[in-house]
Amino acid sequence: MTTVRATGLVAKSCASVLAGGLIAMLSPSAAVAAPEYSTSEAGNPFVDGWYADPDTARYDGRYWVFPTTSKSYAEQTYLDAFSSTDLVHWTKHSEVLKTADVSWAKYDTPTSSSSTGT
Repeated sequence: MTTVRATGLVAKSCASVLAGGLIAMLSPSAAVAAPEYSTSEAGNPFVDGWYADPDTARYDGRYWVFPTTSKSYAEQTYLDAFSSTDLVHWTKHSEVLKTADVSWAKYDTPTSSSSTGT
């Protein structure tokens, strides 16, 4: 298991935005703007790599993210997962599911009828 970079700045930014919202709610005349951070400063995406379409779950006090891998179709043969207990420090779990481990998983190729439109 590999430890992925921490995103403490994200937590601090969220706390700052929440505190600013609370102050704005309690004091209607005070307008507090959200901090403006670039993607890299905000820690988004929270892990390095080409990932998309994350699904999330929480098991036994640990948060899990299960994204797809954004590679060419032929290279999309596994799923990585990421876990965290604090949503700041993430651990990468490589290749938690491979197509080789799923008996019914196969490469989809167009059939002659679908390629001709019939």
